[in-house]
Amino acid sequence: MSDSEKYKRRSKRRQFFVILTFVGVLLVGVFVFRDVPQSIVQSRLNAAAAEVAIPHVRDRLRCPLDATFPEEQNVHYDAKSEIYTVMSLVKAKNATGAELTLPWKVTLQYEGSKRWKLVDVTMNESDETKDFLAE
Repeated sequence: MSDSEKYKRRSKRRQFFVILTFVGVLLVGVFVFRDVPQSIVQSRLNAAAAEVAIPHVRDRLRCPLDATFPEEQNVHYDAKSEIYTVMSLVKAKNATGAELTLPWKVTLQYEGSKRWKLVDVTMNESDETKDFLAE
């Protein structure tokens, strides 16, 4: 067997092992990271739920245009009931301009295709906060 034939044979073996290694790494990656896209979808739905919840809170305020919300809200997803619960605080003013921080909770159900169903809105309604809420 000549040197060139030996070289070709070694070269083909190397190509085979490189391809085999690549396929093996690819398969391991598919099995290890197969749940990543689902977590990305869930985080996007959590962000969408928070975005959908804020207008429902604004609707219940006496001075909604002056209300300020934190950048992030606490979102909990219950997979069993497919319900999203969004909780946070809002700084709102009453008719006289006094500002108070109010806790709120909005419960939503995702119906698909960017459609959400409002299940419940809860605002902290006490004697101290009733002047801040619309009637």
